[in-house]
Amino acid sequence: MTHSLPRFLVSGAASVVIDMGLLYLLHGIWGLWLPAATFLATATSFAVNFTMNRFWSFGSTVSPVGGQMVRYLILAGVNWAITVVFVSVLAWMGVFYMVAKLVTVVFNAVVNYFAYRMWVFRGKPQDVPVA
Repeated sequence: MTHSLPRFLVSGAASVVIDMGLLYLLHGIWGLWLPAATFLATATSFAVNFTMNRFWSFGSTVSPVGGQMVRYLILAGVNWAITVVFVSVLAWMGVFYMVAKLVTVVFNAVVNYFAYRMWVFRGKPQDVPVA
């Protein structure tokens, strides 16, 4: 797994598990309002996702973290808005909220891979350890 795509997918899968697990816990178990639960679950998974992608997926520790964080947070804001709106609208249309979340995650993942590679974590990557 020396290419960024498989690492991005693993990082994304870990983020999805955290995101969906927390969404289920917050809304499904604790009954928190769906848009709030969706927002909180997404915010938590984004923190994990940024860290994994910066250090492992794209090995982009040469560039200053500040600029990357600003670009990541801009993209995260767009992702949060898309996620809250898509999940809420799909759930309103009768789609089970966890399925709505998964559909939204897949949509965002496609966009994010290219945005991370070309914009957020741009620059010369350092050698990233395989293990």
